[in-house]
Amino acid sequence: MMWNDRHPMNLWDAFSEMQRVFDEVGRDFAGGVGADYPAMNLWSNDHGLAVTAEMPGVDSKTLDISTVGNTLTIRGRRTVSPPVEGAKCLRDEIGSLEFSRSIQLPFDVDADSAVADYRNGILHLSLKRPESSKPRRIAVSSASA
Repeated sequence: MMWNDRHPMNLWDAFSEMQRVFDEVGRDFAGGVGADYPAMNLWSNDHGLAVTAEMPGVDSKTLDISTVGNTLTIRGRRTVSPPVEGAKCLRDEIGSLEFSRSIQLPFDVDADSAVADYRNGILHLSLKRPESSKPRRIAVSSASA
């Protein structure tokens, strides 16, 4: 869209065009992946955390899962090849990609006891809370008069 005297662009058209360009550029820079990829669910209790991450087509051998303090980072890669040599691509929405996502956890976790399972494009993590950071009850004594 261009601004000229014969066909002035209204502000909404300009905003829509800028948004379209930002979406396209962002998709190109991120390899087709949004800022929140993979999508994650996180549950916690006093004993630890359960995390699920959705990442279809990712080879489990490319996954790198790490924790530092209370930060969980998941990295991985998906490689997509043409189904037939010499095939002409008509639409390319599921491309190869590399990703890295870090999230803050509500407390530190014990990485040595972590369990990771990846099936059907879903990563399941079980992360235990160290004993030293679990909530503890404090007994209250009353002074007798």
